[in-house]
Amino acid sequence: MGTHGLSCVIAALLSLVGRYAFAGNVPLFAVRSTTRGSGKGLLIDAISIIATGRQAPRWAQTLDEEEERKRLLTLGLAGDGLVHIDNVVHPLGSGPLDLALTAPTFSDRILGTQKRQETPMNVVFFASGNNMVFRGDMARRVLPIDLDPKMEKPEERDNFTHSPLLPWLLHERPTLVVAALTVLKGFFAAGCPAQPIKPLGSFEEWSTCIRQALIWAGESDPCEGRNDIEAESDPQYEAFQELLRCWDTCYKTISTGVPLKRVIQDAMHFGAAKDVKPFIPNEYDCVREALGYFDLRYDGKSLHADKISYALRAWKGRVINNMRLVNTKDPHTKGSLWRVETL
Repeated sequence: MGTHGLSCVIAALLSLVGRYAFAGNVPLFAVRSTTRGSGKGLLIDAISIIATGRQAPRWAQTLDEEEERKRLLTLGLAGDGLVHIDNVVHPLGSGPLDLALTAPTFSDRILGTQKRQETPMNVVFFASGNNMVFRGDMARRVLPIDLDPKMEKPEERDNFTHSPLLPWLLHERPTLVVAALTVLKGFFAAGCPAQPIKPLGSFEEWSTCIRQALIWAGESDPCEGRNDIEAESDPQYEAFQELLRCWDTCYKTISTGVPLKRVIQDAMHFGAAKDVKPFIPNEYDCVREALGYFDLRYDGKSLHADKISYALRAWKGRVINNMRLVNTKDPHTKGSLWRVETL
C-alpha cells in the first residue's frame, strides 16, 4: 500500500467518525488487490470496528438494477453508516449505485406497494475485489486502496504485530477514535485552512472537510490514486487518449478539420508498410489502431467510417490532457469535419 493508499484508509475512517460534520456525499472506497487472501475484507472490517464498534455489514454484488434500487432504499431508511460490497467480480457500477453516491437523497417505490419513499443517503460505501475495475461513470466516484502482498499465498502470513487484529482494535477503539477526532478538531480549531488542491466534483463538502484535513495534518492527498483509474477501467479511454495525441500530430496544420473518411484513408495509405523490414510504425499507424478500438468490425485491414463516427460522438468534446475532439459542418459539402482542439 502506497502513501496515498494509507491516506485513503485514514480518509475512510475520518469519513465515518466525522460523517455529520459535513453535508454531501462520500466517494466509494474500493479496496483492491492482485490476489485473494490479501486482507481486503479485514481492512474494511478494521476501519468499521474503529468507527462503529462492529464489523462492516456485507452485500454481494448484484447486476440486477431493480434489486439494487430496493437494497439502496432499505439501506438509506435503516440509517446504516456503511456497507461493504464484497467480492466484486464484475465491473462495478450501475445507475442506482452511481446515484446513491452523488445524490443527497435516494427514492424508490416500496416493495409490494405503489408508494414512493425518499431517504437521505448518508452511507459510506466500501467495495472489495481482486483487480477490480469500474463501469461507466463509477470511475470518478471511487477512491482506490490497492493492496499488494507480493507473495503467492498471502493468507499464510504470520508476522503481524497484532494478531488477531480485530479483537485488539476493539480493545483499543476509544484511543483510536479520539485520535481520529483529534485530527478533525485540530483542523477546525485552526480555522479550516484551505489547502492547494483542486476540488473533487460531486464531493466538494467531503473534499473541503476530510480531504483537506488530512493534507493539513501532513498526509498525502487521498485522491492521488484516482489519476489512472478511469484508463484502467475503460480500454477505450486509453485508445481515445492516444487518438487525440496522434491525430493532433498528423493534422495540426489543418485548423478547419478533416472528414473522418479522409483520416481513415490517410491512416491506411500513409501507415508503414508491414511487408517491409524492419517495420517502423508511424503516427498514421497510431491513428489506425486507435480508431480500430471504436470499430467492432475492425479486422486489422479495413476501418468502417459509419461505426467509428457513431462511437466518436460519445467522446466528442471530452477533455483529456487538455485536448478534445470537436466536429463542425463543412460549409460546402455539409458533411462533418473533425479536429483536435487544444485548450
